[in-house]
Amino acid sequence: RARLLHALASAAVDSETSFDVLAVTTEAMHLVPADPHTPLRAQVLGVHARANSDRLRDEDASRWAEKALKMAEQLGLADVAADAAMTLSRLDERSGDPESALRTLLRGIDTARTAGEVAAELRGLFSLGSIFYEDGHLAQARSAFESAAERARSSGRPWAPYGIDSRALAGVVAYVDGDWDAALGIVDVAGESPPAMSEAQLASVGLSVHAGRGDLAAVDLL
Repeated sequence: RARLLHALASAAVDSETSFDVLAVTTEAMHLVPADPHTPLRAQVLGVHARANSDRLRDEDASRWAEKALKMAEQLGLADVAADAAMTLSRLDERSGDPESALRTLLRGIDTARTAGEVAAELRGLFSLGSIFYEDGHLAQARSAFESAAERARSSGRPWAPYGIDSRALAGVVAYVDGDWDAALGIVDVAGESPPAMSEAQLASVGLSVHAGRGDLAAVDLL
């Protein structure tokens, strides 16, 4: 049951859902003993930290993420360690410490990349782009988002979470930066076969350019 709850919570924290993810992770925490240290306990700690973070329970989130990171490093679980580091990075950023957030995040990305954990690497690169964008560093933000999108494509998962989101945000950054032709190029799916929702997500970014140019032909696309 704990494994199923962990799988459910892991999917839910990367999507919009109406059920209480924190309740799911809390139950999983009760089901998996704290000792001895096990991979499942580390995994549950990591997703529990993210669930707390999503509910803005930052102190609890930080405590659980630290525990997950320590246990993952002890057990050699690169994916859990990278994910916990990225949760801590987001918490640092939210607390007003972008420098610490950046250091922690870069460590997590490196850990994920070295271990070949693509999902964790994509989340890290997406978070990196978000930090740069929110700080107004558009060139660095676009580079990070484009790196994530390319990594997703090269690993055969271009429409997976954080990969497609990074591609869309790369287009947003290009639009904000005034590079409208590049924005349209980034979101162009000609020759590809995206899921309908992913195609709509990218097309919605392109609509900003069409609106700015007064292109009435885009009304049908809208």
